[in-house]
Parts: sequence; structure tokens; C-alpha cells
Amino acid sequence: MNKNNHLTLGGLFVALHLLFIFLSRVLVGSELLLVIFLPLLSTIYALKFRKKEVTMFVIATFLLCVIFEPISTFIYIVPALICGTLYGVLKKK
Repeated sequence: MNKNNHLTLGGLFVALHLLFIFLSRVLVGSELLLVIFLPLLSTIYALKFRKKEVTMFVIATFLLCVIFEPISTFIYIVPALICGTLYGVLKKK
């Protein structure tokens, strides 16, 4: 049962990343939510799983977000992924 836990949590977090990108397009001013909440998702994932799973999560999130919204990905998602993942890895060490 725990064998695929990283896939399910990663899929949910990628879906939340996409949801918040679409939400920022619809609601004006919701970009603050992106800046605050998205690094938290990456941090939780990096704290919970190993380096291989975290790398797959970062690549999958980046690719899916670039497909749907390329400009917002480079403005909001890439810094959130870098910041959250680095914080989670450094917190583990």
C-alpha cells in the first residue's frame, strides 16, 4: 500500500499546482496565494520522500505547468519548486 504513496501524493500536488495557476488567471489578486502556498507543497513532498521521487515530482510539475501556462510557470512555479524543494532537503539534513 505504501509502495505507490509518492505517486498519489505527487499527483495531488501537481494537480494543486495546476489549479492554483488557473485560479490566478481567473481571480485578480490571487497570486499572493501562489507565492505563499506553492512552496509549502514542495517542502512537504521533499520532507516526506527520497531524492529520486522529489526529482520526478519537480520535473512532472514543471512539464505539466509549462504545457498549460508557460508564462505563469516561469514566474510562480519554478521559484516555488526551487525554494520549497531546497528548504525540504536542507531541513532533512
